[in-house]
Amino acid sequence: MERIKLENELLKSVFKDNDFLLKIMRSLFFGFTLTEEQKKLIKDTFKSPELRDVVRRKFFSRLGDECEIGQIADFWAGVPEEKIVGASEEQISQILAPRAKVFGMFVTSMALLENPDGEQVNIEYSLKEGDKLALELLTRNKYMNSIENGLSQIKMVAEHKELTPKEIEELSKKNSSK
Repeated sequence: MERIKLENELLKSVFKDNDFLLKIMRSLFFGFTLTEEQKKLIKDTFKSPELRDVVRRKFFSRLGDECEIGQIADFWAGVPEEKIVGASEEQISQILAPRAKVFGMFVTSMALLENPDGEQVNIEYSLKEGDKLALELLTRNKYMNSIENGLSQIKMVAEHKELTPKEIEELSKKNSSK
């Protein structure tokens, strides 16, 4: 629990009231062009491997990440087994193929925090004749939604206000009188 508290404090120190940085990160992760000033901000902000790792965990976890008992998180653990067992080959492919590709896109995105001039993620989409299962569209949408969710989690942690003991007591009194 102590590790989570320290990580949250780190996120607050960097991202509190800093939507500008979050928007630059989104642009970077989506492969949009950044100014040299924005690239410098990314490089300077993410010099710390610790910060890069804490941010990465808001997007995807890997087995082996230190976590509390009962809090295990792994990128592949979120695959709904009930949607795979007994499903057709096409259905399984529509679930697993985009997820596998998104994992690679995450790895590429996180590397951009250290080197914003590195390999970019391409989120452009055009219907391809051979993509009958729409795997490219599913991948794109899953990636974009996951990036947006991760940035939202960072913002939520950064903006979270801890209640003072007095505020907790007042809330408790107020709730008990209902």
